[in-house]
Amino acid sequence: MTKYALSRRFMLAAAAGSLAATRLSAPALSQGLRRVRFQLAWLPTGGNLFTIVAKEKGFWSARGLDVPIQRGYGSGAAIQAVANNQNDITLAATGTAILSVIKGLNLHMPATCGYDSTMGIAVPADSGINQPRDLEGKTLGTVGNSGEAPYVPAFFALTGINASRVTRVSLDANVLEQSLISRRVNAISTFAISSVPAFLANNFPAKMMLFADLGLPFYQLSVVTRNDFMAANRSLVQDFVQGLLEGVRYSLLNPAESVELFLRYVPEVAATDTGRRTAQLGNSIFQVTMLAEEAMANKIGYSDLSKVQTMARNIEKYVAEAGERAPPIERWYSNDLVGTFTLTQAEWASVRSSNAEVGRMMGRA
Repeated sequence: MTKYALSRRFMLAAAAGSLAATRLSAPALSQGLRRVRFQLAWLPTGGNLFTIVAKEKGFWSARGLDVPIQRGYGSGAAIQAVANNQNDITLAATGTAILSVIKGLNLHMPATCGYDSTMGIAVPADSGINQPRDLEGKTLGTVGNSGEAPYVPAFFALTGINASRVTRVSLDANVLEQSLISRRVNAISTFAISSVPAFLANNFPAKMMLFADLGLPFYQLSVVTRNDFMAANRSLVQDFVQGLLEGVRYSLLNPAESVELFLRYVPEVAATDTGRRTAQLGNSIFQVTMLAEEAMANKIGYSDLSKVQTMARNIEKYVAEAGERAPPIERWYSNDLVGTFTLTQAEWASVRSSNAEVGRMMGRA
């Protein structure tokens, strides 16, 4: 297996996506609960089904929270909605969240979900694109608001690609994977956690050049809120984070039931030919990204702040404008609210074993 493993983002048909958006945004009729305006960074997928587990198993309502789940349109847009007080909390790509802080947004990240971003470039397995420089002379599709988009230039720089020799194509999120499957573009920038399920479910052999293997490692998802909101509503944010992380723990231990909860909550996905398989695969990839020392030796949701600082330094070096710097990390990332959720060594071993095939496919066995 080369270090350029397989692929990101699972595609719902446009109609199904619209229906899912309606379903996920519908207001909950709850009495006496504190409402949280929460938005995913993306469509509901197997890779974020732990949010639906948190809702459907009552982990938020047991803490007095009413959390309608809105679909998202990319991490950048979701973070802006929080920064502009249109939402209270989002779950967004960590690299995008850190970049937003460096750009001056007053944000705070109190927990991590997934410790491998799986960002990279996906290409057809038979494309002849075997190394980054082979992208020269080819077309690369990208969703502008997607979490990996700001790191494509850094990928070019780190690998010596002449950016002027790569034709960039802007794509709609709903057609990202299909654009590669139909060969409308030669490559796409994406996340393995979203696209691997789509490619496998469609029997489309693909491979991926992972940014982490090329000097740009990032955590996958961070809980993102505003510092002022967290200061004024600390107990609410803590209850949200701990309900979410209880959902992560439950999905790790009960993957089959978690997939069923997801499919019942988003029946439009279940109605597609590949819906169940993509949900299973997305959840499996997420579980592989949880097999990290941070969670296994500490608590689920815990972040290694020294690693986060390294991520910020990489962003300052390769992505941010000259002179832009992250403020002291204690202002924007913390572990204070993650709680006490963990697994036993035997349970972690079971998670690793049950996801071994996907782990090998991602080069993360």
